[in-house]
Order: sequence, then structure tokens, then C-alpha cells
Amino acid sequence: MKRTSKKEKSSTSKPRASRPRTQAQPRTTSQQIVNILESISDSFVAFDAQMNYTYVNTHGGELLGRKPEDLIGKNYWTEYPEAKGTPFAEAYVRALETQMPIQFENYYAPFDRWFENRIYPSKEGLSIFFTDITERKQAQKTLQENEERFRALIENASDMIVTITADGKLSYVSPTIYRMSGYQLEEVIGKHIAKFIHPDDLPHALKSLVSRSQIPGLAPAPIELRFRSKNETWRVVEILGNNLLNHPAVGQIVLNVRDITERKQSEAALRESERRSHEMLENVELIAVFLDLEGRVSYCNEFLLRLTGYTRDEVVGCDWFAQFVPDVHPDVKETFIQGLKRGALAAHYENPIRTKSGEERLIRFSNTLLREAQGKIIGTSSIGEDITERKRAEEKLRRSEERFANAFNVSPAGLTITRITDGKFIDVNDSFLRMFEVSPAGLTITRITDGKFIDVNDSFLRMFEFTREEAIGHTSIELNILSLEERTKLIQAQIESGGLRHAELLARSKSGKTINILFSSKPMDLEGEACHVTTMIEITERKRAEEEIRKLNTELEQRVVERTAELQQQYRRQTALAEIGIAINQPFELQQVLEKIVTLTEKYLPASGGASVILWDAEKESFTMSASSVSQQPKEMGAQRVRRSGGASRWIVDQRQPLIVSDARTDPFSANRMLDEFGLQAYIGLPLVFEDQSLGVLYALDKQPRDYTPRDLDFLTALATRAAVAINKVRVHETLQSVNKL
Repeated sequence: MKRTSKKEKSSTSKPRASRPRTQAQPRTTSQQIVNILESISDSFVAFDAQMNYTYVNTHGGELLGRKPEDLIGKNYWTEYPEAKGTPFAEAYVRALETQMPIQFENYYAPFDRWFENRIYPSKEGLSIFFTDITERKQAQKTLQENEERFRALIENASDMIVTITADGKLSYVSPTIYRMSGYQLEEVIGKHIAKFIHPDDLPHALKSLVSRSQIPGLAPAPIELRFRSKNETWRVVEILGNNLLNHPAVGQIVLNVRDITERKQSEAALRESERRSHEMLENVELIAVFLDLEGRVSYCNEFLLRLTGYTRDEVVGCDWFAQFVPDVHPDVKETFIQGLKRGALAAHYENPIRTKSGEERLIRFSNTLLREAQGKIIGTSSIGEDITERKRAEEKLRRSEERFANAFNVSPAGLTITRITDGKFIDVNDSFLRMFEVSPAGLTITRITDGKFIDVNDSFLRMFEFTREEAIGHTSIELNILSLEERTKLIQAQIESGGLRHAELLARSKSGKTINILFSSKPMDLEGEACHVTTMIEITERKRAEEEIRKLNTELEQRVVERTAELQQQYRRQTALAEIGIAINQPFELQQVLEKIVTLTEKYLPASGGASVILWDAEKESFTMSASSVSQQPKEMGAQRVRRSGGASRWIVDQRQPLIVSDARTDPFSANRMLDEFGLQAYIGLPLVFEDQSLGVLYALDKQPRDYTPRDLDFLTALATRAAVAINKVRVHETLQSVNKL
């Protein structure tokens, strides 16, 4: 600061002439300006012509993060070199050059903030007002994003959004109308809504419109009516109205229109399927009965009522054990109930039941555990065959055969059974043999010491195709009738039991023919030598007949098992379809629905390798979400593996047809590597289609090659149809939730 000389001091100490009041005015005006600049909410800075700070208000210092007094006299370019080249610096320079005010908004990266700048130039420099508008910009961006999101949701939702005036004219229709009915927007805007409603539904629709126009707010329930498509077909729609006539931003009635044609068709198909299942259970000649966890009857079919003589009111709700199982010990019921709750239920058993008249009927039951959607056991389903008459017939036949055999064998008269076609004896009794001194059995006398034949009869020679000279003096081993091992076992058995009676053996004739024989032996002394007298009766034909009977019995039992299994499978599959129908009307998350579909497919097809569902995003042309029960396969792996355009999943989505691969080696898409990785040998894939749109693919997989039956395909097709409805409903629900949150 410049020093003052004494001369100057003395001169300054002289009295001054009084100045006019106007000369003090600028000092007051400057202070007022300062007060104003300090009181405003905007930040303010002033520069001289060289961009040196001449003034910074308090808000400006806070925003710049500096004390105002620290900036006064400092150069802008020195203090903020990073500002060079920014729109802000360029605007300052341009304002100085043009001497024109500039106002603009821009983002300042070093501060990560938005500013509104108002620049006022003068010959002395710049006066700049700047305001932090970051929050306003963020709010504007959020509002714009919300508006864009809301518009995207409305325009891409499966439901159609419509606004109508108070007199029923369409003022806005979302683009969904084209997918739903084929109309372009210009074909419907301005038209009265009555033009598109079925004549039979019109009175109800107009009445509802009038009612809604008088009551503000959301309608308590949707209405269903038929909507005319451009091709003159009718779509069943569900309409939910919201009266916003009094809303300042809307001023109309808003309608949410949902096409439920496919749902109605699916519901009708489900009702028909349930009707057929119920009709089958009611008309089949088998008992069908459901028991709850306490052993009470929750369902029975008509056959049980006819068989037992009870009415439905007398059966449903009754204690099965007390009413139908005669003289059962209390512990039996408790054991059954506890086993049922643990899932330890015998698949098959036979037991009698008691009819209303007291008669007992023997029933062969096949049992299946009943579970709720979450897998909890809720009871048992049993299919029972009345085998009373069959058992009685079998017992009657056995007794008859026993009586006949006794009479046949002890009769003093010679009896024979002769085949009419060729006149050959089928059987003769002992009296006949004694009468004609003929023995049908091969008789031998064998020396015990060396096993050689001492004598044989003609029946033996014919049976084994030897001459007497070839047989006498040789052993059964030398003649290759028995092997050494077989003969050793035979001799050991004879020694241990002191002889044999009716032992079955396999022997060989001279020509190598296998002969089934019934062998009996008894030791005796013959002229001082220990011998065995043996009797060999050929039973080859009898064994063949027994085998045929066994095969027939096995085949009959197998048919019963297969038929029972078929009925059980049909019932289980109908249960699966019903569970999907229930899921359609439940507020499940999408992933829950997908896992439900996978569980039902694996369980009720059944699929030994598991099942999987992948969803198709048509806009992104990719598979986005999956659920899988394939062992060791991550849930998302299914979606990752099928992103390529030439795979099986893409083919199914594009063609909307099932793909059946009974053997992975014949897979047309060469997916063997993926299938081998998880030990899979066969699969069937079905498209999930809703309203002519592919939603994804349902797979059922097997660990062994498998010939999928038409019944398998029918079941999976029905399951896929219901699954598509459930998936679409969850998606619509999620979309509405997103809209409501906006």
C-alpha cells in the first residue's frame, strides 16, 4: 500500500468543502447491491475483462467449494484449468467477444452437476448468475423414463387399454388391438364401442357403460362379452372399467380389455376332461375310492355303491375300516393311517370288504398316494377289482380236480382219457395198467456199486431211444442220459433219504432230445447185490402244459396290472392337468409356475430324466428364463444352451410343433453332446403357445431310449396348453403390478 507524505497529510487534514449528498450515493448503492447479491438463492460471480474474480457471493463460494475472499483477484483460467474447452468456458469467451447476454443449461463434469447459467457481459467484464439444477434435471429424467416405461408397458401389454368418452366413443386404443382383433388404430378411433360388441351382449354392455359413467372410480368386477374381430369372428373379452371422467388429466372412462378366448376354451376343455375322467370312474367295472388321512371316504364311484348296496350319503364321510373291513383289529387301522402319513403304503394288496347285506367280497386293490400341490400327502386313491367270483371258480376247479384225481386213481375199474382227434391215451389209471399188464413208466434195476443197468423195460428203451443191448451193462453217464454232476447229486439224495419219490429231473435221449422225467427209486437186494429199482415217467408234455398255463396266468395278471396302471396313470394325469388349472387362478410368481410345470411333467408323464421349461423372448429373439429338474443341471443352464438359432428349441418355437426324439442318436439337431452330459437318451419338446404367440418350450427327458405313445403326446399337449395359459396370466399380473406402482 502506498505511503502518504507529511505534506500530503497536512493537505488532507485541511477542512474539505462539504460535498453534495449525491456524491455519497454510489457507496450506498454498492452496499445495497452486495446485500441483494448475498440474499439471492442463485450463485453469483463477477469477472473483469481478463477473467479475474472481482466478486463472489456466499452461495457461489459454497457451490465452488472455496471462500469468496480466497478467489477475489484470482484468475479463472488458473484456478480452474479443467474448465478450458467446456461449454461454460466457451460461453464466457463468446459473451466477452460479442457483448451479448447468454443463457444456457449444461452439465459440468468436474463437479458432476447440472447448472443453469445467465451471463451478462460489459466492457469491464462478466456478471454470471448460475444455479445448481441437478435435482431438477434428475427429476425431469426420471419423469421422462417413467413416461417412456409407462407407454412401453401400455403399448406392449397383452391386454388392450381403451379410453372412451362419456357417450361411448373410442378416443384412444393401444396397439394391442391389432394383435387381438386385426384392426388398425385409424379403423376404430372415433367409432362407438357398440359397433364392436355382439348384439346379444350389447344390452348388458350399454347398461354397464351407463352405470360406470355415473359412478367414479374402478368397477367392482369385470364383465365378459364378445368382441368383433376384423375377420368377423368373435373374441371373448374381459373388460374392467375405471371412471376417470372427473380426473383433470384424463376426463374419460378407461377400459382394460383382456382377450380370454383361449382361457375360455381351455376351461371348457378342462371341464370336458374332468367330465370324462369322472364318467370313466363312474362307469368302469372297478371300485374307485379315496380315503383321507383319518381313513374316511372322501369319494367313491357308482360301482362301489352297486357292489355293496350302500347309498352315496351312507359312504362318503364314513370310516372305511369300521363300515367295510369286517372284524378288523383296531391296530390295523392305526397302522394303515400312520403308514399313509409317512408315505409307506403298499401298492397292491388283497382283502375282503363287507357289503350292506353282510356278504364279503374279495377285492384286489392298487393304491396311489394323493398329494396336494406342495407335495403334502392328503390321502390315498385306490382302484379295486372284485375277484370274488374268480377265486371261487379257482377253488371250485381245484376241488373238482382233486376229487376227480382221487376217483380216477382209486377206481377198481380201468379208466382212460383218450384224445378224440387221434385216439391216443392222455392218461390211464393203475387199474387199467394192471388189467393190461402195461407200465407207461421206464423201469430200471441198477447196481449200486457201479451204477450199471442190470435190467430195463421197453418203456425205458422207447423213452431214451436205446436198444436193450446198448443199455444193459452201461451207466447213465456212459449213455449220456445224465451228467456226472447230475448223477452224483441224484445218488447223494438217494442215500440221504433212502430212496426218492417223484423227483423232477432233466435227462437226454440217445439223439440228444431233452426229456422231463419224474424219478422215483427204492433200494432192494437182488440175488445178494444192492440195487436201486427206479421208475421214470416222462412229464415233458405236462411241463409244457404247465408252462403254458403259467404264461397264461402271468399274461392275465400282467393285463390286470397294465389296465390298473393305465387307469391310475390317466387319473394322475388328469390330476396334473387339474393342478395346472388351479395354478392359473393362483397369484404365483413366474418362477413358481415354471417349477410347478416341471414337477408335474416329470411326475405324471413320468420322465425318468426330468423335465425343463424355457421361455422365449420374441423381441430379443432369445430364451430368457428356465426351470429344470434335470439332475446336476443349473436352472439357468437350459436358457444358456439354446441361444443359437439352429437348435431344437428354436425350431419348436418357430414351427409351433412338438419334436419327438425317441433315441438321442437320431436327434436331427445333433444335441447328443448336451444329452450325454446329463445321461439323457430321449426327449420330447412341445411349444408353449398362447393366442398364437410362442411363449417357450416344455421338455420331458428320459435316461433311456423311449417310444413315446400317443397318450404321452396328448397328455403333454394338454399340459403345455394349460401351462401357456398359466405363464401368460402371471406375466399379465406382473405387468399390471408394475403399472400400478408407477
